[in-house]
Amino acid sequence: MNLKNGILIFSIFFALVTVALFSREIELQFHEVKELYDPDFNDLHNVGFSKIIVRSFLNNRKNGGLLFENSNFRVSYPGFSKILKSNSKRKFSLWGWLITRNYDWLETNELYDTGFENGERLKIRKLDLFNPEVRKLVIEVFRSMVEVGVEGILIQDDLSIKSDEGFSSRGMKTFTNESKVPAKEKLMMDSGSPYNLKWIKIKKRLLNEFLADIVRECKSLNPDIKIGVNVFYEAAIQERNSSEWHSQDLEGISGSGVDLIYLMMYHRQMKRELKMGSGKIKDLFSKGIENAYKIAGDRLVVKLETYDWNKGEIIPLKEMIEFIDLIPKKIKRICFTPVKNAGMPYLKGLLKAASN
Repeated sequence: MNLKNGILIFSIFFALVTVALFSREIELQFHEVKELYDPDFNDLHNVGFSKIIVRSFLNNRKNGGLLFENSNFRVSYPGFSKILKSNSKRKFSLWGWLITRNYDWLETNELYDTGFENGERLKIRKLDLFNPEVRKLVIEVFRSMVEVGVEGILIQDDLSIKSDEGFSSRGMKTFTNESKVPAKEKLMMDSGSPYNLKWIKIKKRLLNEFLADIVRECKSLNPDIKIGVNVFYEAAIQERNSSEWHSQDLEGISGSGVDLIYLMMYHRQMKRELKMGSGKIKDLFSKGIENAYKIAGDRLVVKLETYDWNKGEIIPLKEMIEFIDLIPKKIKRICFTPVKNAGMPYLKGLLKAASN
């Protein structure tokens, strides 16, 4: 081999390694099912999107249900199953987006959790994860999704127990057994108190162990399947609030064996909820990503909102690019949600900005 050919081969090899090191996986998450929004997923893949995430449930008390066949819960209509069938020869990675607690359409309340609000206990339309039978049913739903043939599953952010939730009889009993003191709702909700800190620890452990169970059970059916989980932005910038408000912590989630951690860095939502200007939000946005990367590493997916639910509008591409440009090159994955009828030029603009 002469020197000229050697240099050429080395240059090609270096270029390939560089692409491998710095290329990103750009994902799209659809909030609508195919009956309502009918894109050509292969066209999206052909322009450069590598993964499509599709809703597999409908939260509606009257007509809600799962959108694929399973043996435990009502099927509202098989929209997700139809998407799988129509994309059986897909070139892209197709994931299902699945709930854990928000089964608000059930006719019986035996599986529901209990909340505590204004000094009163009340049933809430979320499943009680302190109930082992509930956990078993939910895991069977996840197993059903694995069996229908997806490449991965994204777990909805309802894998959380908020500060005013978890007060079912089983939850109260768990607290008493572990803390060795009587369960009293007001004390358990008294921020920063010994009761409260113990209660937060119990809820976080329950969720992290349940997440680990989901991952293990799914991979027992298909070792190649990937599991991701939505995580609130507070977990990366307000650890105490994240623990108290959502029972979520990045360390615990990271230790569950989950493949990908989807950090929901929704800049307009953050700006609205934290009552901060654009400059401070950008600083916090960057800080949150860095904090999460220290724990999650290359498992981190930065998730950006493309639609303002409060204003009912697609967020302008120029504004999206401002935040995309804040994401460090070391971040390997970016997910855009929700996909709305913004048109291919808009999606291509997101893709170009995220790929650079």
